[in-house]
Amino acid sequence: VLLAETSQALFDLAAEESELVSGFNVEYRREGFALIVLAEYVTILFVRMLSVIDEYHKREMINFQIIGKYLMV
Repeated sequence: VLLAETSQALFDLAAEESELVSGFNVEYRREGFALIVLAEYVTILFVRMLSVIDEYHKREMINFQIIGKYLMV
């Protein structure tokens, strides 16, 4: 799901011959293409980092709720 959200194509999709000579593969040189690919992977890492932080905070909130229930009893 995260890869779909960051517009990264799956690795097992077959690339047709016409797709290899069109788009940003031809329009950019090495540096430009490397920046595009790097930006995609940075986006993937950033989304993953946010999801990990979100899960951590959810667990902490659940732990505080459980501890609070025991302290009130």
